Amino acid sequence: MKKIGITILALALLGSCKTKSASDSSKETKALSIEKDKDQDGIKNRRDKCPEIAGPIENKGCPWPDMDSDGVPDKDDSCKELSGVVENNGCPWPDTDGDGVIDKDDACPTVAGPAENNGCPWSDTDGDGVLDKDDACPTVPGMPEYNGCPKPKTMTAMEVSYSIESVAVTGNSRAKKTRNVPSKPVKQAKAVTDNKVYGKKITTTKGKKGIQQINNTDEEYNSLVENPFELTKNQSVSTFSIDVDNASYSNIRRMINYGSVVDKDAVRVEEMMNYFKYDYPQPENKQPFSINTEYSDSPWNPHHKLLKIGLQGKNVAMENLPNSNIIFLIDVSGFYGSK
Repeated sequence: MKKIGITILALALLGSCKTKSASDSSKETKALSIEKDKDQDGIKNRRDKCPEIAGPIENKGCPWPDMDSDGVPDKDDSCKELSGVVENNGCPWPDTDGDGVIDKDDACPTVAGPAENNGCPWSDTDGDGVLDKDDACPTVPGMPEYNGCPKPKTMTAMEVSYSIESVAVTGNSRAKKTRNVPSKPVKQAKAVTDNKVYGKKITTTKGKKGIQQINNTDEEYNSLVENPFELTKNQSVSTFSIDVDNASYSNIRRMINYGSVVDKDAVRVEEMMNYFKYDYPQPENKQPFSINTEYSDSPWNPHHKLLKIGLQGKNVAMENLPNSNIIFLIDVSGFYGSK
């Protein structure tokens, strides 16, 4: 009896439930697709021009061609027959100067240089042949044996001293003492032949062995020690004398006119420059002298500059000068007689 009651209750509950009828669309059977995509590129085989090789739909399922095999498809490759990189549109990076450093990494793309210097040649600021990277004095001309620096002053002084001693003493005997007396023109005989030297007319004598120039080699000059360059950051103050010497110009002119070989130690550049007159203005406002400068590029090194400083003292009228006393100092001690 109890089982029959439970059954009736279950049936009643089922009867009270509402059932939803299936729509017409769900009743329609969906047709099963049988089209295949063998290369799995999203394009069905019947529309795929390359059914076994995946490719984009823009190229009908075929991969874009890459003639130079650089990974850049020909449609985007500016150099289709030359392998390159994606960053340069499929073209290789150019190397204009042929130094092995490509232009994009080359700081000097038109001048060959090592990779260690970013494709630029090593500079030589002072033009002494020693590269700046190896030059201990990159702004001062020097010599390789001194790491690009000038020869030390002490060594130069020692060499000059040794040179003077070797000339003064030969073996155990003293060398013959000579006087620094300039040679004078010699009156020539009638049998002479004129030549030209540096546009100047000189006179030579005709001897047994042909034409011989006047012998002018009995002169001696102190060795000229050229001052080295100084760095202004180390030597900020420079001094120079204001006396005017110009004898070197006349002396060299004499040698040339006589057809003699010009002794290099007789050439004093500053005296040759001082020989000429310059149109410098007179000093003003009770100043003792006027200062005149000329600044330009160095003709032998474009990285250097030249500065010429000219001083002009006050011109003194010579017409009404008072009498002057001339004092001669004569050394009678005999000290120089042993020299």
